[in-house]
Amino acid sequence: MNLNPTIDLFSQHFHNLLPRFMSTTRGHGETAIDALNQTWKMELPWIHPPIPPLPSVLKKIMEELIKAVIIIPLWPGQIQYTELVNEKVQSLMLGWSNEILEPGTSLIKKNLKLSPVLMTICSMKPAEIEGISLRYSVVREQIDKVDLRLQPKTKSGLHSYKLPKIKD
Repeated sequence: MNLNPTIDLFSQHFHNLLPRFMSTTRGHGETAIDALNQTWKMELPWIHPPIPPLPSVLKKIMEELIKAVIIIPLWPGQIQYTELVNEKVQSLMLGWSNEILEPGTSLIKKNLKLSPVLMTICSMKPAEIEGISLRYSVVREQIDKVDLRLQPKTKSGLHSYKLPKIKD
């Protein structure tokens, strides 16, 4: 399957991957502010959210009945979303976060490094999300205080992905 996302959600002007993006700050060419309060209909969004809003992101995909491309860490013990990478959802392992991503500005300012977690890209439709139980577990105090938005090291090659076919 060839995916060509149309808008980069949860981005900033200094690390958006697509010409159209939604940001948390105003005035730098963004399409809109606050992705969760905008409609995603008629889009194939590229979603690389911070960890805390992930359950809200999945809920919005189901409510708006859209297909989406999501970059998430496989991080056992935080949010129980490892079920996202199952036989119904097309996914591709990208590698270790500390090898393929750069830390966000909050991590840099605090002189912190990325935790080495496996990153995956998933392509999903609302019907594929149904039944996935997302539960917030206790997030370590340290993580609550740090911006966990992970930024790709390069913009090249991220506009289109071929994901392996999944057997029915």
